[in-house]
Amino acid sequence: MFPAAAGNRRLWPRRRTLKSGRILFNFSRSSMDVQIINVSKGGACLRLGIPWPCPKLFELEIPTPNSSTPRIIPCEVAWQRGVMIGARLRNA
Repeated sequence: MFPAAAGNRRLWPRRRTLKSGRILFNFSRSSMDVQIINVSKGGACLRLGIPWPCPKLFELEIPTPNSSTPRIIPCEVAWQRGVMIGARLRNA
């Protein structure tokens, strides 16, 4: 674990990425496409296509290369501003 820099409350460094993903909710019966902007051990920054109130708890589906089975990560909303969402990974 890296110490947080002055003014930066993040516990883990972020890795920039531009992957497609999906928010799954309502017992995976509903979904919303997202772009994954960056990820860390404890969270991710997501961009929605349209402003939409994301459910507090959801699963993030991330396609995995060379596999037909996507990665599913339980998440909760840490913050949301318009189309941007800060997701906290619940298994971190």
